[in-house]
Amino acid sequence: MPYDIALGLAWVEMGGLSPSSRYAVPLLTETYEVDIDSRTVLSMSSGIPAEESIAVLILHYLMGMQKQQGFSPRGD
Repeated sequence: MPYDIALGLAWVEMGGLSPSSRYAVPLLTETYEVDIDSRTVLSMSSGIPAEESIAVLILHYLMGMQKQQGFSPRGD
């Protein structure tokens, strides 16, 4: 549980930034469903929770997108 603090802070910040409560985020070969209200990041193909490190990465990506400081996906 080395990511507890980072996850907690990311969920709090996303709660204040997010205009939506659900997102689908593609990452490598998997797509993850992020539910802000229930604080879950699940693999859409299996329904299994993402590893903590993956969840932190996805949440930080979403925070950057909400702040307009993140990468702009090009669909490549």
